Amino acid sequence: GRFKRCLQALLLSQYRQKVFNDNKIFAKPVVLLKSKTIKESKKFKEFFYKSLHNLKEKDIQIIRQNTDSNSLINNMFEYFDKHKLSNENLCNELKLAFSEEVSIDVNDEKEAVNNQLLVNSLEDVNNPYRIIFEVEKLDEGWDCLNLFDIVRLYETRDSRDGKPGKSTVREAQLIGRGARYYPFVLSDGSG
Repeated sequence: GRFKRCLQALLLSQYRQKVFNDNKIFAKPVVLLKSKTIKESKKFKEFFYKSLHNLKEKDIQIIRQNTDSNSLINNMFEYFDKHKLSNENLCNELKLAFSEEVSIDVNDEKEAVNNQLLVNSLEDVNNPYRIIFEVEKLDEGWDCLNLFDIVRLYETRDSRDGKPGKSTVREAQLIGRGARYYPFVLSDGSG
């Protein structure tokens, strides 16, 4: 379940990267994997890289088969097919594009301080990082122009009496940081 959600995000990130390149726009899409606790984040990172290392064509095929025909993921697969990118090609690309060397951990205060320059310069041409493992250290005072995909690795919700709780609000703010920078204009002029 959780790795499948991550895999969808990685595929979408590669798709975005290719569309940007096609349009001669320099933008490096970043994926953030958000855990509830530091312990869970470290454990998930280990699981994530084991799963990525063992990624097979059939894992991508499963996502391909369970796609709604009107979805962004369907558009993505149509693009891959048009550009003759097989599931095997995609496996190899993902293993390289999101390798551990281009991941950043921002789980605790020490990691947040040590990696502050890296997470604050993700848009730079010479910053190679594509994936962030995070708990709650980026929720305030951090802007990332190219954060497109946030994968929440836990199910719990903290609402009471119909009102969203603190962590739900923080998640919404975090999503807002990634969402507000790339507005889209619809081609029919209604955007």
